[in-house]
Amino acid sequence: VVLITSSHAMELGFLEDDGIDAALWIGGPGSTGMNAVGEALSGVVNPSGRLTDTYAYDISSSPAYWNAGDFTYSNLERNYVEYAEGIYVGYKYYETRHDTDPSYDYDAEVVYPFGHGLSYTTFDKKIMAMNVEDGVVTVRVEVTNTGDVAGKDVLEFYFNPPYTGAIEKSTVNLVAFKKTNLIEPGATEHYSIEFALEDMASYDYKVNKSYVLEAGDYVISLRDDAHTVVDLSLIHI
Repeated sequence: VVLITSSHAMELGFLEDDGIDAALWIGGPGSTGMNAVGEALSGVVNPSGRLTDTYAYDISSSPAYWNAGDFTYSNLERNYVEYAEGIYVGYKYYETRHDTDPSYDYDAEVVYPFGHGLSYTTFDKKIMAMNVEDGVVTVRVEVTNTGDVAGKDVLEFYFNPPYTGAIEKSTVNLVAFKKTNLIEPGATEHYSIEFALEDMASYDYKVNKSYVLEAGDYVISLRDDAHTVVDLSLIHI
């Protein structure tokens, strides 16, 4: 069992090596955090955290990698960073390229997607209903613990906006998330998640110089992580 003690995304391809059975990301546990690590490893508590970044086999596969460095102004003792990658940072780059580039081998570059996390149990979840009223989207979700021990799951909702070419957009955008209660084996619970329609607006830096909610079909997906779709629905604006 490998403990990942790091606050930053690392190249974790080595976790696929023979002899490694499991891994637990523990961040910076501090003076008492290792008590919780012991409880998680021994099964006293069931882990339910999720990664807040995409973990690639090679960090240089990200465009942002090439735009960071020790860049200094020629006439000023100051450094700068060039944001040439625009919105395509982290999962938005990897997922958008996967969705739009047929030649791209996603599995060869990404070890763990943004939002990834495992549990000692399994869950079945689905969208039961979705409605829009007064500019607010409400999604009703059913979650069933299909495993043998109690645990919590994370409901992650992403949207894919219509793409006209007028405004640059990622195909996958986190819009809402919610952690469930502790669900006993075989038990089913229902949750409502809300987010504003305007949360799906995209910034138009070329013409309107503001956020714009373009007309069209918005795909709302419930996912296990930024890459793994569980269920989806559609909103027409």
